Amino acid sequence: MRLPVEWLKEYVDITMSDEELAELLTMSGSEVESRQNGVFEVKVTPNRGDTLSILGMAQEVAALTRQSVRGPEPCIHEDSEKHESFVKINIEAPDLCARYAARMVTDIRIGPSPEWMQKRLIAAGMRPINNVVDITNYVMLEFGQPLHAFDYDLLSERTIIVRRARQGESIVTLDGVFRQLSPEILVIADAHRPVAVAGIMGGAETEVSERTRQILLESAHFDPLCIRRGSKLLGLTTEASYRFERWVDPSGVVSALDRAVQLMRDLGVGRIVPGVEDCYPRRYTPVTIQLRPRRCNEVLGTNFEPSLMRDALASLGLEVRGEDPFEVTVPTRRADLKAEIDLIEEVARIAGYDRIPYELPKDALIGKHSDWQLTSDLIRETLARAGLYEAVGHSLTDPALVSHFYTGQTVRLRNPVSEEFSILRPSLIPTLAAAAQLSARRGTKDVALFEVGKIFLPGSEGVQEKHSVAALITGTLMGGRWNLKPAPLTADFFLCKGIVEELLDAFNIQNASFEPSSRLGMHPGRTARVCICGEEVGFLGQIHPEVEELLELPGPTYVFELDPDSLSRHSRGRTYTPLPKFPAITRDIAVVVDENTPSAAVRSVILQAGGELVESVELFDLYRGPNLPPGKKSIAFSVVLRSPDTTLTDEQADAVIENIRTALSREVGASFR
Repeated sequence: MRLPVEWLKEYVDITMSDEELAELLTMSGSEVESRQNGVFEVKVTPNRGDTLSILGMAQEVAALTRQSVRGPEPCIHEDSEKHESFVKINIEAPDLCARYAARMVTDIRIGPSPEWMQKRLIAAGMRPINNVVDITNYVMLEFGQPLHAFDYDLLSERTIIVRRARQGESIVTLDGVFRQLSPEILVIADAHRPVAVAGIMGGAETEVSERTRQILLESAHFDPLCIRRGSKLLGLTTEASYRFERWVDPSGVVSALDRAVQLMRDLGVGRIVPGVEDCYPRRYTPVTIQLRPRRCNEVLGTNFEPSLMRDALASLGLEVRGEDPFEVTVPTRRADLKAEIDLIEEVARIAGYDRIPYELPKDALIGKHSDWQLTSDLIRETLARAGLYEAVGHSLTDPALVSHFYTGQTVRLRNPVSEEFSILRPSLIPTLAAAAQLSARRGTKDVALFEVGKIFLPGSEGVQEKHSVAALITGTLMGGRWNLKPAPLTADFFLCKGIVEELLDAFNIQNASFEPSSRLGMHPGRTARVCICGEEVGFLGQIHPEVEELLELPGPTYVFELDPDSLSRHSRGRTYTPLPKFPAITRDIAVVVDENTPSAAVRSVILQAGGELVESVELFDLYRGPNLPPGKKSIAFSVVLRSPDTTLTDEQADAVIENIRTALSREVGASFR
């Protein structure tokens, strides 16, 4: 907002320099971004529509300097005492238009406005047009209340209807542009057609011109969200819409009208028709808020006297009654003041932020990482060390892409920018697949990505947000390195599983298992769920070849997705284990089991049967072929035995191995080669 300081001085005494005034306003929250030739460029926050006017900024300066505002007091000299209704106002959408008022001026003489008015308009960033339009713009800048003048003789049946636009309606606005309307847009209509887009711009058919002899002057209060929505739909932003979107005082509607017609009469533009047509179906009344002085000091960390708080609030034009608590009545122009905390902020602003002491928090831990930060940092470090690169995907994604991997309910946006960004992702896999697809199209065949982020699922109490970690690998991992011997790692199921095991090991989770599984979008024979103590915490596997082809992925692609909160919950933490004092004994066990028996089940039996003496169990061989019965496979494990207290003898080791062989025969029907 451009603020001419000379105009401001008309309503409040300013004895300080422009530099001091700019500093005062900035420190109170109305940031002066630049100043030149006595004009400030002020950054107005979206909740302070009351400061989008000369009078509004005068009130701020008056409060900061403990003065009162000398506002203009319209003195209407109507040309007749008789009041006859000159327009019928019908508000069909009171939820979008709480108040609509109109005045009429006759014997209009269109011409240029006075030089002093033109200079002020130019200083405020507006272009002078003619005396009628300039007066409406002048009052808008002065009061913050947009006005609009209709050529009264061009309105059908002397009727104004405030309603939603009807499907298929259109209008040519004052800028000469044809605009298609929709029911989301509020319009001002006469008996037959829209004549203005409410709160945004008037229509060309009822524009004031040199032939105009009578005008109907409009002043209204429109719903801010409605004006914002209409402005976006039409791609049209004006000085009027900028103010209506941020709140225009409903109590000032008629005052601005009176000021405008007074200027028209004083400047010889026309004669005032007696009376005001004021339709106010949804009345706003000032709200009363309690302020506890003690609570104010507790929040601010100050020792302000209650009298200082009272004076600060009263200087803003608020009515303060009572002692403790204060009963503060807020005028309708300050729609941003809704609760006690808002009044506390006003006390801080007007008293001065520099008067609030600062000190370090007492008895508080500073710089401590949250549990989630520690968990996510561990995941990122582990996966980066495994050779993967971190990706950051968009939370919004394409339902067509998601449908390849997920068929459950999703969270859809009511008004998405496009179909490709219309739902919140229920999984990280689709966005990683999209990244791999884009990389492949640009010639990159080797992709190794991971992401730590949030997924979103519909719940009984709204949208449920969950942490997730996922990865995707295709091609070769760390390919093209001259020092990789004997060859780079090629993406396959076991490489993917190994990365998951590294992640589990980082959380010191020893009792995880991988069980065959089927999942939408995944290869039926190369997919496994990851379980910890019987709880499923995620899955891994190869994307189905048909999906790989549809997504134009460069080759076999492997993914995993895990619940990091579950990993953290099952983590045993890191404990110190001293180096072993006694030697180990290594024995190999080769067993023949059914083809569908998982090696993890065999390993689990070995660990349980071996007891505390089994230090580790590693799979080192898998055989299928001659010399085995049909439907059988041979798997071999290396079992390391060690005692923490003494050196094991061969007899002790043989006894443990015999217990293991007996348990394998009983639990998984194993035979031995």
